[in-house]
Amino acid sequence: MSDAETPAVGAEIIAICQEHLARLGEEAGRVAEDRLAALASKTAADTAALLDQIAASTRRIRAAGDAAAVLVELADSVGQLCDRAVVLLNDGDRLTGFRASGGESPADLGQVSFDLASAPALAHAVETKDAVVVTGGQHNVSHQLASRLGYSGNTELRAIPLVLRDTVLGLVLVEGAAVRESAIESLVLTAEAWIEALNSRPKG
Repeated sequence: MSDAETPAVGAEIIAICQEHLARLGEEAGRVAEDRLAALASKTAADTAALLDQIAASTRRIRAAGDAAAVLVELADSVGQLCDRAVVLLNDGDRLTGFRASGGESPADLGQVSFDLASAPALAHAVETKDAVVVTGGQHNVSHQLASRLGYSGNTELRAIPLVLRDTVLGLVLVEGAAVRESAIESLVLTAEAWIEALNSRPKG
């Protein structure tokens, strides 16, 4: 190849490379668009399914005839939105197990009862009436609760108070980092409102 031909060949190679890069760019763009469209479709479908699930849970809660039935429906509904849900009842200075749903849930949860003083993280949620994120170590949630439910220092929990007329009826413990917080909190609010409505009905 002569020196005169070298620039021409080089230019041709560059042109071919640029053409291939342009085609690859177009193909990559099409793949990205297809993936984004699929993701958007999946997200829309997931959102619709979640809304349907919340609506069904809300109907079940509002169909409950007393506070205990409301809490059963709440626990079962929340348990579908996280790794495991546990409802604890508040009796002033003690918390007592009521119901667990999802994951490995002990049937004898009602035998779990402990002083709030032994569970400072949960005591904080009761005192402030605000949801708090805690770990499940026994120094946070009491030895009895941690051992019965298999919580460890690596277990992430969100403690959501159930409040009626400025009184904390209990806590909903939501287990798992990837929780649908807004959906769960909406169900807790529904349960609070329905318990209030049931208590306000005329007796007899």
